[in-house]
Amino acid sequence: MMRSQVIYNGEAVSVEELGLQPREWMAAYDLYHSLHVHRFKPYHPVTHLDVMARTVRRLYGRAFRMDAGRLCEEVERLLHANHASSRSCQVEWRIFPQGLRGDKDHPEYLMEIATPLFDQGYVMGCSRPLLGIYTTGGQGETVVDSALLQQIQWGRERVTDTEVQCAVAENSQGVLTQIDGEPLFLVFESEVVTTPLASGAVDTVLRRLVRRACATLHLTFTELPLCRSMLTECDEAFTVTPQGVVSLLGFEEHRYFNLTARRLSDHLTPELLP
Repeated sequence: MMRSQVIYNGEAVSVEELGLQPREWMAAYDLYHSLHVHRFKPYHPVTHLDVMARTVRRLYGRAFRMDAGRLCEEVERLLHANHASSRSCQVEWRIFPQGLRGDKDHPEYLMEIATPLFDQGYVMGCSRPLLGIYTTGGQGETVVDSALLQQIQWGRERVTDTEVQCAVAENSQGVLTQIDGEPLFLVFESEVVTTPLASGAVDTVLRRLVRRACATLHLTFTELPLCRSMLTECDEAFTVTPQGVVSLLGFEEHRYFNLTARRLSDHLTPELLP
């Protein structure tokens, strides 16, 4: 749920001032990023901007330009406008490539406070969920947008096993692509494997962060289309959220270790990426 103040194209405004009805909010098409913010500053602002600019350019052939200093300043202004504390929280950054009302020839954007997070840095998830699968259409690189959010909600409803707490999307080519808008990683001994972007994975800041952490730990990072048979052959499986690494417990009757996931969690730091 939105707080009383949001940042809209650089200005702090109330939701009422935007003059949009709930139905219009739901109909608006947007790209989104979740920012991990601590002490009023987002982690990895340069990388977030690079991922967002790449996505807008690839999909619409348009430029989206903002420098890191401005992004940090507007996040801080959002938190102060809502009297937020300096502890960690999640901020949703939404880009509307054709404007909030779909009538512009340039992108617009909005920021809102989403939810509190644990304190500074990334931490290992407290629970280890069981993994399920739901099937989707489409192929090629996945984009984190409002359509994907609807697909994720639809997928969760299709997983009928009450013991399954999270689900990975399987596209029309049988490739496992994403869990709640973030990659799935499988571990085979000292090799971390994830689906390449061209095969349906999503380009996110946390994906890049895990890749950098693997290099730091001298783990092999391999891009290979993941399929469901690999879920019962791997040693470990994990995903990521703005809070950190989520180690998965198992798939069907197969159970996973979590040694590599723990090592990576300990090495995910804000300093790994700009």
